[in-house]
Amino acid sequence: MWFSCIRNPWALLSSMYYWNASMESSHFPPGESPEAFCENFLQPNSKWSTDEWLKDTTFSEDVKSQGPQIFDKAMEKFMFYQLFRADGTPKVDFVLRYEKINEGMRHILQQITNFPISHIDEITKKLDKNSNPHKKMSYKDWYKTCPHVLPKMYHRFRRECQMFGYNFDGPTDDAMFLDISGLRYDPVNDRVNILYPIQPARVEFRDE
Repeated sequence: MWFSCIRNPWALLSSMYYWNASMESSHFPPGESPEAFCENFLQPNSKWSTDEWLKDTTFSEDVKSQGPQIFDKAMEKFMFYQLFRADGTPKVDFVLRYEKINEGMRHILQQITNFPISHIDEITKKLDKNSNPHKKMSYKDWYKTCPHVLPKMYHRFRRECQMFGYNFDGPTDDAMFLDISGLRYDPVNDRVNILYPIQPARVEFRDE
């Protein structure tokens, strides 16, 4: 059984900003404003794309080996493109919402390991969604610093929000795990299709 984690796209972009602001590079100058970051993200040929990341000599090969730390051209089109195969079908059996990552991973670890509950709790508490050491403000406050870009971002994130049940404030329902078998995304033509909406997924790794 395969799964992945998704997050409110609004919060995800803000988090990417803080993470990459900590990387000293000419392609992401220190002190770059949130508005400039958003405007760049919206451009069809972002100067902070994967191609530029790989050419950047200010990053060590060890850092580069960790993968693109900003965003690549596919993500600029659709934030969750990596969940789908080339034929548009989902790669995973379900997704876990990042907003419930502690609770969700606790549920999963209880089923696939023989760890005592105390050990599982010790593991999952390290997944605290507020643990990003580079984060200086909430994503909602972050967007307040760039109000002029908000209408564009609402338009840009409309598909992700519709497909995965989000709005600016977060999830539109209380589901922890989601069945996305009815979702399709064509990465070549950048087209989405909802055969049927997401549903809460029952995640059981063991026979009852």
